[in-house]
Amino acid sequence: MPNQQTDKLLQTWAETATFALQGKTISHVTYQYPEQRDERGWTTSAPVIVFEDGTQLIPIADEEMNEAGAFCIIEESIDNIIPPI
Repeated sequence: MPNQQTDKLLQTWAETATFALQGKTISHVTYQYPEQRDERGWTTSAPVIVFEDGTQLIPIADEEMNEAGAFCIIEESIDNIIPPI
């Protein structure tokens, strides 16, 4: 069972993510262009969820943003991956 410190950390980050994303509408999904990938020094292009207000949600492999990450889509009994390419 998680301790109180872990619970607080999870709650804080959930609130931060909710504040950043709640109410936004997805405009489209794309992938980074090679020049966007190269600006970050990545070897793969990340999938990008673009919201109507221009906000972008880009998965990263770690907190230091060393490489593109993948999205995992969980829908009922089917798990899908949107990988970096």
